[in-house]
Amino acid sequence: TAPGGFSTSGAATLSNNITTTDTTLSIGSNLIIGEAATPTLAAGSGAITMSGTTDGVTGGSAETLTVNTTGAVTFTGAVGTGVSTMLTTLTITNSAALLFSSTINITGALAQTNAATGTTTFSNTVAVASATFRGTTINLGGTTTISGDLNITVGTLDVTTNNYALNVSGNWTTAGTFTARAGTVTLTGTGAGGTITSGGSSFYNLTQNGSGGTYTLQDPLVVSNNLTITAGTLDTKNAVNNAVSVAGTWSNSGTFTPRSGTVTLNGTNQTISGSTTFYNLTKSITSAYTLTFPASATQT
Repeated sequence: TAPGGFSTSGAATLSNNITTTDTTLSIGSNLIIGEAATPTLAAGSGAITMSGTTDGVTGGSAETLTVNTTGAVTFTGAVGTGVSTMLTTLTITNSAALLFSSTINITGALAQTNAATGTTTFSNTVAVASATFRGTTINLGGTTTISGDLNITVGTLDVTTNNYALNVSGNWTTAGTFTARAGTVTLTGTGAGGTITSGGSSFYNLTQNGSGGTYTLQDPLVVSNNLTITAGTLDTKNAVNNAVSVAGTWSNSGTFTPRSGTVTLNGTNQTISGSTTFYNLTKSITSAYTLTFPASATQT
């Protein structure tokens, strides 16, 4: 415990906790988490800053870092190198701004909780095994790849005006808000138990591309541009029959399981490509528009 603050001008190797009392905690260069260590950096209401890279040591066991403060948190350098025996899990709880200025590449979970009004900003690409966001506004800064589940528990996940892509191999769950703008979400799970819970948020472009995988809708699906089933099965859920609405192109080279649900095409001039079996198919228009079917495919 360091009541008067804590700072280093060079690299630091950390195996135990560091706690300051409402004062700044600053690592002036690289932060290395000791072998198999699970330390916590806590600063009360003070700011926490990592000025270099943050990672673990190469060895037989993974490392975990927890960061707690009501102040701002800044990671200037890269977080993790994607090695399963180094830093794998990062948990952050704060109330002010959270900034990642470089890449994140960890093979475990990224969990972020912001209890107040601070904005979380990712300035580069993110690659993690799973991500849970509990905050106000979370802004992406590059292509984000999650090899497990994405949970937007509270707050807004925004792809920003750069329309950064999101690739998710596990479940998609939105209890907060997803701001899709003109971005593309690609679901790549290959297992049978994938789920999509939109929580009232729409997608812009939604692509399912996981050979042999099934994603089952847990609530109605709204796609404001293109829906593409490249590989795998999209299921409206047995006995629930969740509605699907698409404003752009419907493209299916995988499998769509309609159950007793309704697909509504509510854009202007639209195209259906591939062969699909629908239960109810509606084209909703306010003026004269064209719905195009390929001659080589069958719609039933």
